[in-house]
Amino acid sequence: MSECQHHIYQLQPTRTAMVTEGPDEHEGPILAAHYDYLMALGASGKLSLVGRTANNDENTFGLVVINSGDNTEAREIMENDPAVKNEIMNAQLYPFSKAFP
Repeated sequence: MSECQHHIYQLQPTRTAMVTEGPDEHEGPILAAHYDYLMALGASGKLSLVGRTANNDENTFGLVVINSGDNTEAREIMENDPAVKNEIMNAQLYPFSKAFP
């Protein structure tokens, strides 16, 4: 197995209704900031993949693949995500070894 060169963080909404019914007035601006944050990191090359499952129920989750094997940097990226900072999503960080491409 190769050395970890990436990290992923998994996101899950803290309030299921955010995905089943839509964001409320508090969540909407935070989700916009979350999107902008991830797009800026992607444009800078820090991320290689961002997405979420297509289901809108209690099992939905998102993934962010960070192009860094550095635990500290990866944790800072995750913790500075507006959705995580503002506690509308729970996040879990994992070291990740890409198999291909």
